[in-house]
Amino acid sequence: MAAMQASAGAALRAGTEYRLNGAAHRTFARPAGEVADGLRTALQRLAMPVLSETDVEDRREIVAEARDRVVEASLTPLTPAATALRLVVKQGFLRRDRATASEIIAQTERALLLSEVARPP
Repeated sequence: MAAMQASAGAALRAGTEYRLNGAAHRTFARPAGEVADGLRTALQRLAMPVLSETDVEDRREIVAEARDRVVEASLTPLTPAATALRLVVKQGFLRRDRATASEIIAQTERALLLSEVARPP
């Protein structure tokens, strides 16, 4: 299990992109519903309560909070089996917290890996 988590961490670092506006982007080879479940699990594990969850056009928007930060996530299905996650952690008006965004994405990845391991063959 430890080896699987270590390799997942390496894959995570390689697969996450950061934009100049502070947004972290990651594509998961999972349906949107599963990625949303993994994100909710990650936020719960990190004690970040979800404030709202809405469907906007073709994507799901999830907003959570942590102390003086607001987490804004957008999940867009690319195909029935692939989902793009865009995540921004805002700290104040201009500041973006990339470290927290990275940890939320890492925890989402872990939640998805654990759900895959727990799935019957």
